[in-house]
Amino acid sequence: MRLSTAAACAICLLSGWEFAANAQQPTAVNQGAMGAAYMQEGNLQDDFLRQETVMTRTHPETDPLGVHAGSWLILPNVGMEEKYNDNIYATNTAQIRDYVTTVSPSVAVRSNWNNGLVAFSATNADTFYANHTSENTNDYSFNGNGRLDITRQEYISVRGGYSEMHEDRTSPNNNFGLLPTVFSLSDAEFEYFNKLNRVSFTLDGIFNRYDYKNTATTTGFITETDRDRDEMTGSARIGYELKPLFEAYVKGTYSEREYDHKVGADGYQRSSKGYSGTAGIALDLGGVTFGEIGVGYMSRTYDDSRFGTVSGPTANAALTWNVTPITTLRLVGQRTIEETITFATPGFVASVATLTVDHELLRNFILNGALNYSYNDYRENTRRDTILGANFGGTYLLNRYVNLGLKYSYHKQDSTVSTASFAQNLALVSLNLRM
Repeated sequence: MRLSTAAACAICLLSGWEFAANAQQPTAVNQGAMGAAYMQEGNLQDDFLRQETVMTRTHPETDPLGVHAGSWLILPNVGMEEKYNDNIYATNTAQIRDYVTTVSPSVAVRSNWNNGLVAFSATNADTFYANHTSENTNDYSFNGNGRLDITRQEYISVRGGYSEMHEDRTSPNNNFGLLPTVFSLSDAEFEYFNKLNRVSFTLDGIFNRYDYKNTATTTGFITETDRDRDEMTGSARIGYELKPLFEAYVKGTYSEREYDHKVGADGYQRSSKGYSGTAGIALDLGGVTFGEIGVGYMSRTYDDSRFGTVSGPTANAALTWNVTPITTLRLVGQRTIEETITFATPGFVASVATLTVDHELLRNFILNGALNYSYNDYRENTRRDTILGANFGGTYLLNRYVNLGLKYSYHKQDSTVSTASFAQNLALVSLNLRM
């Protein structure tokens, strides 16, 4: 049984609601991608078929059939979204509003094999502003993942992808350039899992490559290429099943972040090495409550001697509770050390928690809501950001081919740096066409 996969599944489900938040921090994008890959893999395991939620439950009368081509299933989709944003630049003065249109075609292809999985996906999102066309963006990505089931208790999985993205104006690294900051992400991951009786072993390796484009300003440009870097992460996890569906585990992680420019334009060396260790439990109470929670210690040391070591407690949680067959609550949280471009600070410690609720009001009408809290503590710096967010909406599954959505979200950031404080309201309506 792959208990820790439940955490990745829960994170993946959240990423669908918070696409804009994911764009704020590049690492989150990768986590969401891995969550998607693992969710597909996890659904092939009998142990996870019963970990069903409102959002993962099948709807045979409205689920798309896709296009079958031999042992492959092709799932095309076209999304269209119209959004009203009352503060497109995320500023605390002279707020500017606009209407935003997004068109996002995508296609997913996956195998229908008995042993293992191969899947590919391609997505594109073109965003158009009605009055402020300089904010227009084009994001796209290509991803592939594969899994080989050696035995029922042992598998190897790999994934890789390439994405062109932009940082949202609400990002902690918003530089107030004339245009949004654009970057590319090339990423790859390897995982090996094996379970021998009560003991399970997991080895992970992750590689991320970030490449940024300089951002224009009224007086020149911001040297975003100073952020170009490679990130390498390796982890090992050992779990022990204390009783069926209840596992204790320990996990160790080591990572390196190597910047292309040893010394950036600001005069600082931002390459670093870090580690973390966590211990926790993973559980499944009959498919009603499941997930994992862990606590531990993290530390990161920077090449620049002017930066002190950033360290402290770390934690992660991904818990799902099916309150009733038609209502699901999810709690996801983590405490991590993140990269920043803020002058004279090595990074910030981000503490994030999200509580979501999904309710199946009707068989084809699903309500969603979420509360978000984040606290960013910038080290060697007096900056502190407190971020609050809330959203609610619903999805109407009209038939196999058409979904309609409506959503409102609120985002507020209070910072000790006055120019970083803002509030933002978003309202949107969406249409999805599927096969």
